[in-house]
Amino acid sequence: MVPQDYLSFPYFNKWCATQIALILDNDVATVEDFLEQVVNVEPVAASQAGIEAIVEENRGWEFSYKVPSDIPAAYAVGQMVRTQRHMHAGHTRLPRYARDVIGEVIAQHGCHPLADQSAHGSQEPQHLYTVRFEAQTLWGGRREPTR
Repeated sequence: MVPQDYLSFPYFNKWCATQIALILDNDVATVEDFLEQVVNVEPVAASQAGIEAIVEENRGWEFSYKVPSDIPAAYAVGQMVRTQRHMHAGHTRLPRYARDVIGEVIAQHGCHPLADQSAHGSQEPQHLYTVRFEAQTLWGGRREPTR
């Protein structure tokens, strides 16, 4: 996506543009198909169950994207880590407010393929961690430490 579109599109439009690009890149449909409105997608029936029922139904779901790998973990639970400061040209899941700050690794979840790379055919797994940050570290010294 060109930077001007990325900066001006609402989130949903970015998501739609990405899905359309993947459809086109994988020869599922052509631009002409979209222009002629011949791309048909069957609608998914809405669930009649409430959110509580959906959560309960999925509570025991044990599916995992974890993959076996010989790649050693770079960090251990309890270790203090600093996030990257720089921003690269591609997509990142590190929000600006969490750049160049220190946090504690509180869980290590094994190796997982990155969705962004998998969408383009690459299956290079990376370790997945949960990192806890203090509110004051992210938002400044005048913030409540528990919010």
